[in-house]
Amino acid sequence: MDALYENIRNDHQIIKMAIHVVCGLRMDGTREILAIEPMYQESKESYAALFDQLKARGIESTWLVVSDSHKGIVSAVNESFIGASWQRCKVHFMGNILAHVPAKQKKHFTGKLKQIWLQPDYQSAMADANHLMNEFESRYLNAIRTLENGLEDSLQFFNFEQIDS
Repeated sequence: MDALYENIRNDHQIIKMAIHVVCGLRMDGTREILAIEPMYQESKESYAALFDQLKARGIESTWLVVSDSHKGIVSAVNESFIGASWQRCKVHFMGNILAHVPAKQKKHFTGKLKQIWLQPDYQSAMADANHLMNEFESRYLNAIRTLENGLEDSLQFFNFEQIDS
């Protein structure tokens, strides 16, 4: 799930509002848009209400929810989908990491960073991440600390069988 911010007319005013898009993945690998919902605020309560709507419409089995690391989403996932895993979106996570890398070095660093999530299994991904952290820690300490702090949350997909989509 992700949000985009759009200008919305509300009682003769134009306001920025989060529009959440929730996409599901079926066991056969097909994707399905489950919801496109506006939210006045991003909070645990608003995410829980969105998840309740999805369950009321028939969502039964949820194993993995991928989103940015907004604390409201993470809390709502843990309460609404008991037993489901939450994964930090690698695109958002990479953006958080790259915010600490100088512009001239981003292309080189990004190429190496992407390899973590392209590994065939968890152990290989961790080995690749550790190699990257050792190589760049002295140059980009804040980037490496960000990677260390969120890496495990970004690798949850390795706990599931691969679905070709």
